[in-house]
Amino acid sequence: MVKQDRRPFSFLSPICFLGMLLFFFVSCNDQHTRIGEKEIVDKPEDINVKAEDIIQGTLKDILQNNKDINDSFKLKNAAILQHLYDENSFQPLWSAKGLFRQWSDSLVTLIDSSRNYGLFPQDYYDTKINDLKNELTRDTSKENKLDAAKWAYSDLLLTSAFVQIVKDIAKGRLLPDSILAKDSSLTPAFFSNQFRQFKNSGIDTFASQLEPQNTAYKNLKQGLKQFLDKANFKDYTFIEVDDSLKLPSLIYKRLSEEDSVLKKDDPDSIGIAAAIKKYQKRKGIKVDGKIS
Repeated sequence: MVKQDRRPFSFLSPICFLGMLLFFFVSCNDQHTRIGEKEIVDKPEDINVKAEDIIQGTLKDILQNNKDINDSFKLKNAAILQHLYDENSFQPLWSAKGLFRQWSDSLVTLIDSSRNYGLFPQDYYDTKINDLKNELTRDTSKENKLDAAKWAYSDLLLTSAFVQIVKDIAKGRLLPDSILAKDSSLTPAFFSNQFRQFKNSGIDTFASQLEPQNTAYKNLKQGLKQFLDKANFKDYTFIEVDDSLKLPSLIYKRLSEEDSVLKKDDPDSIGIAAAIKKYQKRKGIKVDGKIS
């Protein structure tokens, strides 16, 4: 008489096997090229197919798995981006087959002129977008021109910037996100409609229909124009140190940034005092060469 094998493993093995197979399938299906990695294709016509996978996978990483894309870049408005791309089957919105669409140039122009609306270009990835666009259009090497990951990255940046600048022109940039989240007008459908309008209208026309129409805003914008005509947006050293020993050299560096006569080399205490006196005299304050 053959003795029956009653070990639970014999009964569970098929289930375990199916579970492992399912896990393997899901894991493999979830793999995709990530932003910052290379995905070189053979020809421009192949870019969109690969970019679609990268865009969809990147948004899934951010929304479902709480992951940041490479280089610690945090994508703004990911939930709205998910809606916009889903409507377009996750195809790039700002380029096609290795060429930027006309409205991508319009968005870059809008970002560059955002100070006219009381906004700051750096809030919309201006440097990163311009660098990527230049790299993808001017460098004709296959390493860059046919890198679907870079095209996907530029597209995500442009879409995120678009959503943010639309939100800021319409509602301002000072309201907390918690308040904006409760604004029933800022629905994904609203941004879809704005994107359709943007593709078919001029920058000024598009922006004007978003802006507040009250008199106070118009007066403020008019005053802003006069300010911008004279404003100097040069970057200066921000002085904030815990080590008081570093303070004199940082002050001298800051002073030299607006006084080209000052030498750029680290000066001695006499040189620092002389620079401070010169600044004090120019500003009409007590001339003593002291830091405080």
